Amino acid sequence: MIFENAKKFRKVMAEYAVEYKIRLKLKPNEKHRVRVRCEDKKCKWLLFASIDNHSGDFVVKHYYHVHVCTTTTKNKLCTSKFIASKFKDEMTLQPYIKQWEIQKLVREKLGLYMGKLSVAGQSIESLKNSWVIGRWNFQGCVTLQT
Repeated sequence: MIFENAKKFRKVMAEYAVEYKIRLKLKPNEKHRVRVRCEDKKCKWLLFASIDNHSGDFVVKHYYHVHVCTTTTKNKLCTSKFIASKFKDEMTLQPYIKQWEIQKLVREKLGLYMGKLSVAGQSIESLKNSWVIGRWNFQGCVTLQT
């Protein structure tokens, strides 16, 4: 697998963890390499990626694919930034969406439990405030249809 950079790789790993409901730990936080392990001590799942010397791309170098851990409904990689990017369309269509409605949306679509602090994160609030304020969409100064 080839990625553009470490940031894109981390984003894909977060999506993978959320989709398969597993808890992953990403270490170290460096631009040139990332090691991803399952948080369960008994599970040997491992993925290591780094910059390829020849092409300059971010490439998976080592991958052990067998998971023996159980699924979970809580995930540290499902942050407010992740939720804001995943549900951008729903939040822009509903500018006055409440925290509990976002929690319900995450539970229904992703099958994950989100605490109030994760849902009340800065990314979600800034997304709601910057894209749609009140009933005006400032990207084109056009009122939204009701």
